[in-house]
Amino acid sequence: SIYVLSTALFVSALNGHGFAYLWPDAPRFNNASITLFFCFYSSFGTAFAMTLLNARRYNSGLYWLGQGVIAGGILLGSVSIVTLNDYANYATYLALAFATVMMALGVKSVMDGYFLGWYFVVGWSALLLSIGIFALNILGYLPSNILIYHSKEIGSVFEIIVFSLAMSAIYRHEKAERSRINITLDLMKQRLQKRINIVNNKSGFLEIPQLDKHLKDIRDLDRRIHSELGRVLVVSVMVIDKTTRRPDYIALGDCLRTLFKSRITVFPFKTHTEGLSGEVTVLLFPLHNKFEAEGVIERVEQWNVALGEQYDLHFGYAISHLTDKYDVDYIEESFHYLEEAVQKQSISYSIDDTLTFMHRNGSPA
Repeated sequence: SIYVLSTALFVSALNGHGFAYLWPDAPRFNNASITLFFCFYSSFGTAFAMTLLNARRYNSGLYWLGQGVIAGGILLGSVSIVTLNDYANYATYLALAFATVMMALGVKSVMDGYFLGWYFVVGWSALLLSIGIFALNILGYLPSNILIYHSKEIGSVFEIIVFSLAMSAIYRHEKAERSRINITLDLMKQRLQKRINIVNNKSGFLEIPQLDKHLKDIRDLDRRIHSELGRVLVVSVMVIDKTTRRPDYIALGDCLRTLFKSRITVFPFKTHTEGLSGEVTVLLFPLHNKFEAEGVIERVEQWNVALGEQYDLHFGYAISHLTDKYDVDYIEESFHYLEEAVQKQSISYSIDDTLTFMHRNGSPA
């Protein structure tokens, strides 16, 4: 929306319509208006292009060049609005950098096979062509008629239409991705469910499979979910009796049963860690995206209320894709936060600034 508004203001300033209708009593501002609004246009246009084409992920070099164009636009725009002078000569250099980076982003996206690349190249090429026609008309190489005179406006409208089609393509693409994730999750659930049999014993214990026997299946699950943009949430949890300071598996089993009765898909495992005495219960949650983790973690947190005053609840969690960039294993990371919680007698949360709820590391359990 800001990009479209910047385009409209720049075209209005260039045509003189802005001075005639929008700021007729501000001649000094009119001197700076073309430079100012072109700086807005180039800065927001570059930001829009980098977001649309996901340049930060796919084209890191062009992403930083785009950041340079944005910085140049902000700097030149600030100078023009403070001094109220015309800096069209400097804006020309900015325009060349802007056009080059924008076209390079589109071409690189097409070469990389990114599905929005052609939308961008077609829309941007149409705008550049219309600007070229207008420039040739001003220089006297083309005859003057209503279509040629307004070619830049026509090109801008065509560009916005094509970019709007690109936005609808994003919706269709995400819908198809979600469908593929659902299929992948269903296949994985079927595969793991064949290997995992949870049985209620008369003693009240849950018979939970050992983690180390299923690590290969978990890694396969993680790789396949990642290929379809899904996520894996791992929660390591213990319930400790406040009197004996020992793990209470019956109380934990009661909590797990409430989870099994819900619509949340979970695969439980048990294991041992060097830093904790007793077995650790590891809960594996396949997710469509990282934001689904919030509801799961809040549900686990509610166990603290259900357990009452006799027990302490401790858990740590990690989300697979968030730990990749730190080169750590997310299962081991969940153990780390659980160990920290037990040592500090507190509920511990994984450090994750992408989720929306408050983190309460160190809050009393």
